[in-house]
Amino acid sequence: MPLTATAPNPIWTWDITRPRGPLPGVFYCLYVVLDLLSRMTVGWSRNAPLCAIHA
Repeated sequence: MPLTATAPNPIWTWDITRPRGPLPGVFYCLYVVLDLLSRMTVGWSRNAPLCAIHA
């Protein structure tokens, strides 16, 4: 079965990015869940350290 979205909401995807913080060497972890068809943000979470609990 191909990964094809025919309507909004049945297939979600995710991304993790590390935006810079206010101080040098400080990064936040931004976890984003996206709807595959509409590419709208379904949910997100920003955390200071990257750790297995959040991922």
